[in-house]
Amino acid sequence: MKKRFLSLVILLAIVCMLSSCELPFIGGKSEAFQPGSLTSGVYVNSQADIMYLVPMEWTSYIGEDAARQVDPQDEKIMVDFLATNPSSGSTLFVA
Repeated sequence: MKKRFLSLVILLAIVCMLSSCELPFIGGKSEAFQPGSLTSGVYVNSQADIMYLVPMEWTSYIGEDAARQVDPQDEKIMVDFLATNPSSGSTLFVA
């Protein structure tokens, strides 16, 4: 009897936990990728809600140029923005 009661309590706990979860990948449509833009030293991607002011001494790449900087051989890699400081090696990478 105790085993059945314990099994029932565990089962109810699992059902309660799963019913309170959202599973965004089931039944929902994923949004198509929207590339960002680089204008006057400001990178903006409204889909990712990112805005970044690129410092003057940094080198920045966007779209296919950024992907080639990461891996020139891989055509499947999805890189939207890459900015790097040549003197320190600091990097901002949006993929």
